[in-house]
Amino acid sequence: MIFSVTALVIHWEGQATFIADRLTHSPEAPPYPPAQQPVPGAIPLNPDRLLSIAERSVLGAQATMMQLAGSPIRIAMKYPEDGTPAGRTNVFLDPYTGKVVYLLSSRTGPLGFRIVKLWNREIHTGDIGGLPTRILACAISLSLPLLAFTGPLIWWNRRSKGRSQWAIKSGTVEDATASSKYS
Repeated sequence: MIFSVTALVIHWEGQATFIADRLTHSPEAPPYPPAQQPVPGAIPLNPDRLLSIAERSVLGAQATMMQLAGSPIRIAMKYPEDGTPAGRTNVFLDPYTGKVVYLLSSRTGPLGFRIVKLWNREIHTGDIGGLPTRILACAISLSLPLLAFTGPLIWWNRRSKGRSQWAIKSGTVEDATASSKYS
């Protein structure tokens, strides 16, 4: 049930965030900045320079991904306590000036954003409690194919048993032991 609910929240993340924002009275997280046209003749900053700017703007987080295509440049960051491999902090930088044009931190983002984007995904993936809950989530996930097999098998056995009991009660099938006695 937990996997189902958290999967629904992930699928309808926008609507779930809207509801979480209303319930918690938190402001909406600002949308990612729009793409900008490249400046003709301008030379973008070195990726190492952009990375150091991002790391200084989000102290304690490490970069996990850098999207250099387009403008602004997106750098995904991860704090040590983030339960996901990529982290949930995003820094967008102007590729020519290095100016931070957008920052959404998993530590300081609005509560509705943190509930839906951070906590919900950690519950869904089993990351919320560390290794024990990951193992539990894995075991439960592996049991789903087993249920898909055993459910129809139980149904088939009950269906077959029900037919044979109906046939015996209606007299259309002779009792095998009675007919063998008189043969």
